[in-house]
Amino acid sequence: MKYTNCMFAVLIALTVTTTAFSEEVPTENDVLVFQAKTLGQAMGDIEHLLVSFCTPSNELCKRLEPEFNKAAAILKAEGSKIRLGKVDVAKETHVADVLKIDSVPTVKLFVKGDPLNYEGGPTGEDIVEWVKSKTQPTTKEISTDEELKKEISKNPYVVLFLGSTTDPEYKDFERISKYFEGHTFLYTTNNEVRTANKISEKTKLAVFKPFDEGMEEFEGEYAFDKIGKFIEDNSFPLVLDFDQNAAQRIFGGEGIPTIFFIHAGDEAGKKIEPIFREAALKLKRQIQFCIANIKDEDNGPALGIYLGLTEADTPTVSFQCDI
Repeated sequence: MKYTNCMFAVLIALTVTTTAFSEEVPTENDVLVFQAKTLGQAMGDIEHLLVSFCTPSNELCKRLEPEFNKAAAILKAEGSKIRLGKVDVAKETHVADVLKIDSVPTVKLFVKGDPLNYEGGPTGEDIVEWVKSKTQPTTKEISTDEELKKEISKNPYVVLFLGSTTDPEYKDFERISKYFEGHTFLYTTNNEVRTANKISEKTKLAVFKPFDEGMEEFEGEYAFDKIGKFIEDNSFPLVLDFDQNAAQRIFGGEGIPTIFFIHAGDEAGKKIEPIFREAALKLKRQIQFCIANIKDEDNGPALGIYLGLTEADTPTVSFQCDI
């Protein structure tokens, strides 16, 4: 997953005039019908905008349309400020190019212009429930270390911002919180929380996690994309045990350069593993490290085939840089 300050680039790419979004945009069944220009304008003016990118001839799009219309009707009846819209990407090819829409149907929620992929269910009620959840506050203030520990006990992935909502860095903290459904985002102005957890004075952001060191401080330039990558990287151990989740991280999307240590559960593998883990610590987050047992019936043989290895080749280390 990439985190970029794409809002302004998208607005510039889609909007060819400075005219503000107008209610004169046509609607069908309470759903706004956008062209490239009007979508760019609406993204800048509507705080929560859910958009379906479809083609009329696609069967899945045909199934989505009545449910999308139902969601729009529900929200309108409730007086909600959330708006729903649609784009025919067969006509508006420029929109598809700018937003990298490579399959239909694709549904995105734009929160103050920031795009989030729809991850809800297929019904109108599901759509309403999901989009409403994204309009709720995604950060929470705490005052004591006891509150922090309580939150960690409920959700082991906690991101802590050390500052207030008036701090300039808070804006990006709040923005990035909408991308991580499985994390708790907290903020505090109480310096005792910093002291209790031995967080350095120069740090504005820390992640608490149930592995490795247990807590890691963000270092470097505080920018939206960089804190997003920092949080994502710290959602996984330095050394992954190869399973379906690890496979998704390594092979999904763009692919991550990875060093695999393949063993067969024998003494030779046990001797090498500590050395492998020490190397992962020294090359922290520069590359992904992963350990796999080739005898693991669920995942080992498939990885062995992919890497061209058999049990006779173990223990071995394999570097894959073009996954």
